[in-house]
Amino acid sequence: MRVRFVVHQAAIIAACLILLPGHIGAGEAPAYSKIRLASLVEVPEPAFPSADSRPETSLTGKWHAVRERMRRDERLVSLCRRDPAGCPSDAATLFMSIVDAARLREGKAVSGEINRAINLAVRPVSDQKRHGADVWTSPLTTLASGQGDCEDYAIAKLAALWAAGVAESDTRLVIVRDARAQEDHALAMVRLDGRWLALDNRRFTLIEAAHLAYRPLFVIGRNVVRAVSEPGSWAALDDDGAIGQSARDESGSSGGQTAPVLL
Repeated sequence: MRVRFVVHQAAIIAACLILLPGHIGAGEAPAYSKIRLASLVEVPEPAFPSADSRPETSLTGKWHAVRERMRRDERLVSLCRRDPAGCPSDAATLFMSIVDAARLREGKAVSGEINRAINLAVRPVSDQKRHGADVWTSPLTTLASGQGDCEDYAIAKLAALWAAGVAESDTRLVIVRDARAQEDHALAMVRLDGRWLALDNRRFTLIEAAHLAYRPLFVIGRNVVRAVSEPGSWAALDDDGAIGQSARDESGSSGGQTAPVLL
């Protein structure tokens, strides 16, 4: 009897999901149902304690994990491109509008548009306050919540740059040390005419790397995470010879074999 009851309940739940307004292919739906459906598409971000020994506590682990979630975001955005009216995610619709606005720009203005739009779309909230640990979220998860910390902004900006046509080889995610604030920070960087420009959630203007009041610690590009062997050298963005060992073996400013705590 118990097994039959559980199966019956599962059938009822499945039927309700199929009949839910806004189901893919059912046409336009209220915003609340889109958000509810988006939660079915995207897997909630896990919170990893800083003392956890799992790979996700390293920069390499965090980056590889969020890259997989970014690929899921890309598939959802692709579906929404093909059928905007049936898009089940308001976050994907917002992401596409940001990318489309950037595509209308040229040169430096492409990156400037993305930097400004995502800075306005997301409210700065620390991961320690939200999750109790440093959690790297995918672009659509960040846009859906409207909250994030520095690396969440940077990851969303990288995804938007790629979607707008910027080559991935001309972008970086950089972990820096802010000596004034005595904290670690994350930036999206883009190369334009041989110069690296920072897309910082703390400002709307793009600033050339050489003029930043930050010290670069780690450079992340494609599927590689490297520690800067020469502290403070922005040449590490271009010169592979100036980049040292894997960040997996590097300790953060707070010590220990874990990634820096980003604020």
